[in-house]
Amino acid sequence: MKIKAVFFDAGLTLFNVYTKGKPEMFGYFCSQVFNDNELESLNLVEGAKRAELHFQLGQSDKKYKRSESFWIDNYAEGLMGAGFTRDEAYKWSPIMNEQVDKIAKEYNLIDGVLDVLKTLKNKGYMLAIVSNWRKQSLKSDIEKLGILSFFDYIADSSVEGVSKPDPSIFNIVLNHLGIKPNEVIHIGDLYYSDVVGAENAGINAVLFDELDALGEVFNCQRIRKITDILKVLEKDYE
Repeated sequence: MKIKAVFFDAGLTLFNVYTKGKPEMFGYFCSQVFNDNELESLNLVEGAKRAELHFQLGQSDKKYKRSESFWIDNYAEGLMGAGFTRDEAYKWSPIMNEQVDKIAKEYNLIDGVLDVLKTLKNKGYMLAIVSNWRKQSLKSDIEKLGILSFFDYIADSSVEGVSKPDPSIFNIVLNHLGIKPNEVIHIGDLYYSDVVGAENAGINAVLFDELDALGEVFNCQRIRKITDILKVLEKDYE
């Protein structure tokens, strides 16, 4: 059946939450702790991938992912991937966690997002956001980024009272737009929230894997650039 609507996750799918995007984020976090000479000796690409893998796998455990130990482990995994021994990594990861907590959020659109939204809207797709948000500000945050007018519905978990991977939050949007699950494709950066949640609702799902870190652990369709969703739609659904 022809796809009529495209759903997006918000943070780290449509926009970055820090001044640096996910490909540079781990290095940016390391720069809060280490000097330039120290950074040059680290394999920041592998560190970012290893941290991302831990981050994704940890999402399956709700209690763990909300704990401080999750973040200590996450930075330690990244540091081990970057070249530190386990003992060294766990020496530095609490310090890194403390420094990262001090960084102010700075939302900015991911490269290509504006072009994707314009193209999809011009092609006649309905667009929606389905996001787990901790404060009731997603709509205003989207408005500040200048893309609110593209969306036919914004499902903010803190407003709707239900969050991914519960399929109910997807069903809210389906009912509002008057479409069937097999007429939708959802794109997001978290496997357990976005892919599992969408598939539980009967919706086609694509994992936005900017770091190309997840192909060996998650069996699903992936894209590395947000603009690649246009190719997916053209190839598989038009």
